[in-house]
Amino acid sequence: MTKTLHIIPGYGHNVEMPEYKKIGKCAQEKGYHVLYESINWTQPISKQIIKLKKTDVVFGFSLGATIARLSYQKTPCKKIILASNTPLYRMTKKILLKATCKNMALTDDIILIKNRLLQSKLTVTSCVYLSGDRENLRGKKIKGTNHALSKLYIQTICDLL
Repeated sequence: MTKTLHIIPGYGHNVEMPEYKKIGKCAQEKGYHVLYESINWTQPISKQIIKLKKTDVVFGFSLGATIARLSYQKTPCKKIILASNTPLYRMTKKILLKATCKNMALTDDIILIKNRLLQSKLTVTSCVYLSGDRENLRGKKIKGTNHALSKLYIQTICDLL
């Protein structure tokens, strides 16, 4: 059986960035088939849910971790790695508008997602939360980083596969 890893980049990122390619290379070396999920950050993210299989592993960074979580809620999978997950519960509409460069459609979509996620619990035992050591987020803290996929952050992700 082929193992599959879905890689979902963070807001404003794309799957061609070296950090995501390094994670993909590591996964391939461990026998994974890697699917790099391209996200159109100008479109509502609720319409960009990733189709998963129960045997898949999904990795998401920042707002990509939110897409990973939404995808998991639709189809639970083997493991989900949420790295520097965007803390939607702390974000107001004003903050979101600034963060999305005043993209009202995306902001409104994120607010709807925020409300849906706040009403649900992620009840997977194979869910791993990671965050930079200077981020005020839940999960295992990765030293010497902030909200970026550093060398140590990437190695930690690879070790989890």
